[in-house]
Amino acid sequence: MTMEWMAPFLEVADAGGPIIICIFILSILLYGTLLRALHLTLTTSAPYKVVRIQGNALPPNAKLNRYWRNLSEGLDGFSDNSHLAISYLKFARRGIQRLVTSKLAHIKIAIAAAPLLGLLGTITGMIQTFSALSTGMGEDASTLVASGISKALLTTNAGLVVAIPAIFLTYLVQRHLNRTLAVFGSLETQFLNTMEGAS
Repeated sequence: MTMEWMAPFLEVADAGGPIIICIFILSILLYGTLLRALHLTLTTSAPYKVVRIQGNALPPNAKLNRYWRNLSEGLDGFSDNSHLAISYLKFARRGIQRLVTSKLAHIKIAIAAAPLLGLLGTITGMIQTFSALSTGMGEDASTLVASGISKALLTTNAGLVVAIPAIFLTYLVQRHLNRTLAVFGSLETQFLNTMEGAS
């Protein structure tokens, strides 16, 4: 009774062999990392063209999320020192960039590995098929041929199903990161302009 929900997974694992299990484990790691990266970029993203400098600090804005409100409070401590404010912004920007970029590197490796594992399953299935053909065309041979082709198609399909949606999610993560970095760059430029205007 408790194992009924696992029956479809066990059938797929039995049909696809060890390669399909590897693809399944890879998909869990891939999408776990992707969701963490997406969550990180969403929680640190600022409304584009909303963040502005007033004096030497960020203006209070109800549209800012908690991360940017905390950043604004931190900048308030450097309201009389633009050099420290710029250093503070650079430190925050590098922290986000380092975290997301490291996750994106792992994500891109996993995206590339998923279709390759599918291809490996295809080759394994075809080897099994040709091996069955070389033994003769009896009833057992035809069953092995069908099983080999099924395994080949199943693993290829699984590798592509894992990789293709991940490509689009990776684009979203990169897009959110680029927008956040653009806001940081804009703020640093505004602080520099404030310093030049004051001098």
